[in-house]
Amino acid sequence: MPEISLESIVVRVLVLIFLGVLTFLIHGVFVNRYLRNQNYMLLGAILPVTAMTIVTAIMTNVWLSLGLIGALSIVRFRTPVKSSYELALIFVLITAGVVGAISLPGAIIFVTTIILIAPCYSLVTKFAPNLFLQDYRSLDNQYEILIRISGSLNPESLDPKLMDNLLSIDEIHESDQIITTAIFRFISRKDMMEFRESLEGQQNLIALNINNVNSTAIF
Repeated sequence: MPEISLESIVVRVLVLIFLGVLTFLIHGVFVNRYLRNQNYMLLGAILPVTAMTIVTAIMTNVWLSLGLIGALSIVRFRTPVKSSYELALIFVLITAGVVGAISLPGAIIFVTTIILIAPCYSLVTKFAPNLFLQDYRSLDNQYEILIRISGSLNPESLDPKLMDNLLSIDEIHESDQIITTAIFRFISRKDMMEFRESLEGQQNLIALNINNVNSTAIF
């Protein structure tokens, strides 16, 4: 059976830990911020090393490999994942560990490619924000902003990005005054908060209500 030096194992472990953590960190910065949670950081450090250990054991000890196959056959992954995207990242970490046990440069090239997908996606969405649709599950956390202003509101005067968020607009006449009611819906809480902050200080603003569509809570 092939012998693997202790120095080689230590180098592979350190590199795989770095690549696993970096994968979640970069994707957390550019795609989904929840991936920067400490649990995902630890997962990024543990999973590739675990996969590498299993493959290394199989390569060096045929009897141990048979025992591992029997043990792993009864393991069930029962923890729910947020999306197929998150599941794909988990498989990336497992693949990195498997490839790293055989060829460390191959694992580095593979993981680097996956990491670069995140900033490339962020760059594309910056110039074409409506190119990709949001995950359908995010519809559970929609936010609606209802505003009432004195005077008319011309939709064409709005930021083009806000036109996709405008649900309805209505004008009524009260005592020779025009009152306009408009409703905007946001999937991103960040976008909702930025829009609310842009309205603060408007002299013609009469009322502003924020409603979580899923929980019907008023903020």
